[in-house]
Amino acid sequence: MAAFSQAPISRSDFEIGILCSTDLDYTAICLLLDDCWDAEGNTFGRVEGDFNFYVTGRIGSFNVVILMLSDRGKASAAAAAASLRSSYHDLKLIFITGICDGVPGTKGEDGELALGDVVISKSIVQYDLGRLYSDKLAIKTAVEDSLGRPSRDVRNFIAAMSTRPHRKALEKRAAAHLAQIQKEAANGVIYEYPGSANDVLFEPTYHHKCHHLTQCACTDDPSQELSCEETGCDHNCQLPRQRFEDTKRLQVNQGWFLFFGRIGSGDTISMSGIYRDQIARELDIIALETGSAGAWDELPCVIIKGVSGYGDGHKNNSWNNWQNFAAATAASTTRALIERYPSTDKTHIMRNRQVYDACLKDLFITDPEADKLRIESTKGGLFAKAYNWILTNESYL
Repeated sequence: MAAFSQAPISRSDFEIGILCSTDLDYTAICLLLDDCWDAEGNTFGRVEGDFNFYVTGRIGSFNVVILMLSDRGKASAAAAAASLRSSYHDLKLIFITGICDGVPGTKGEDGELALGDVVISKSIVQYDLGRLYSDKLAIKTAVEDSLGRPSRDVRNFIAAMSTRPHRKALEKRAAAHLAQIQKEAANGVIYEYPGSANDVLFEPTYHHKCHHLTQCACTDDPSQELSCEETGCDHNCQLPRQRFEDTKRLQVNQGWFLFFGRIGSGDTISMSGIYRDQIARELDIIALETGSAGAWDELPCVIIKGVSGYGDGHKNNSWNNWQNFAAATAASTTRALIERYPSTDKTHIMRNRQVYDACLKDLFITDPEADKLRIESTKGGLFAKAYNWILTNESYL
């Protein structure tokens, strides 16, 4: 479909919203806009009581409104989504983009899930909702019903996109968008692929702590803020990765894939491989993230998150690089999905209206100097004897 570049007239002309959870994916999304409607200031405003800060623009055939969540957690996401809905009440779909922890062992047609891959929600479940006993957290497994099913529009769209032909087309488009981000970013190197040699997965029972000191399992262990290199984590406890054994291009392979499935959302961040695997088994999830559950019941949502960790507490010296890259792959996938989202009659009507408005505007624009010359040239000329017919017509004598 041919894109249009006429600015929308009001907030009613926006059908797509994008919620970003970090400044990295917010910046990446903004780099992918075809047009930015706020280049000279906020154009469309907001309703009274809405404290969100919006950026508006165009991606493909859709006008989009973008906001970055100021805080993590369900409450912050719910408040932001409610305010977004009050100001932009004609939104049809919200994409929630950012980073997450992936569940190791998640299988796809292209192999196991790895860092930098992108997970896309078919449904969502809260993983930290339940009853806390002395020895365990009993997770409420029926929570998906309380959050509500995705709308039929979302279900049909994601079901189609998860099929192999559409998924491969999405991966190809997303890879092109990632290259654009890497090219246009002021410091594009921060979005570069860190290399599969730095994608390290430890056994679930191997804890991240200072192994060269006295063993300590307390929750305030200062090693939680240190890298695996600093704590002395034993690389002999790493799990083998068949996906990486299949290729020897450790630093140049930038292949990443899309995974569709159920995503766990909560307010707590997993720092334990054992806990991660427990809730993954019980809830059948492929990733864990924070906040999206808050927006789920406010607006029709699709969650798109780049995998930047494994939720086991381990982080090596490339941890920040993986966060950057995962944010970029999520943003690239978001753009690719928006391009594939079906436009409605309203989209066509709005586009035609903007074309008509532009034509009318052009019709009313004249050159004052040309008008002056035209008037002067006709004075005493074309109109000099225009009234003579009245004086000679018998009907008026």
